[in-house]
Amino acid sequence: MAAALDSQLDGFAGTTMTGLPFTIVDTAASDRQLCRVVSVESPTRFDVDTYCKSPGGSWS
Repeated sequence: MAAALDSQLDGFAGTTMTGLPFTIVDTAASDRQLCRVVSVESPTRFDVDTYCKSPGGSWS
């Protein structure tokens, strides 16, 4: 998923390393960090998480 967060546009759909489908929903940026909102679908629910990173950093 990290590669997709680095390179794909909002609306991109992919699969996690564990095989769960995910969609990049939104992006917010400032001069200090980049954040992406991601929806991950499991068999029983949707989880929505926000991943952020500073320039040159890694997603957390």
